Amino acid sequence: MRCCRHCERRPVSRPRGLCGRCGRKGWIRERYSTASGVVVKRERSGPAPLPKKATRALPGSDAKMEVMRKRARRREQLFHPADGTVRD
Repeated sequence: MRCCRHCERRPVSRPRGLCGRCGRKGWIRERYSTASGVVVKRERSGPAPLPKKATRALPGSDAKMEVMRKRARRREQLFHPADGTVRD
């Protein structure tokens, strides 16, 4: 059984080779890379901006899906408050 890379006492139970106690502490977790060597960094600079224009494409249509793909690529919010809706 492998021991924690940080405290070297408790058994490993986290992906970075850390025990549960050390793995919960962010300052310890940052010191060790993941077991796979891949570290995912997420930028958190607030909410995504609203799209510049609303679309008239109806929800679920191919056109709406294409609009949403483009918005995702531009890192905008997927839905605009004035987007087309289905009305009864």
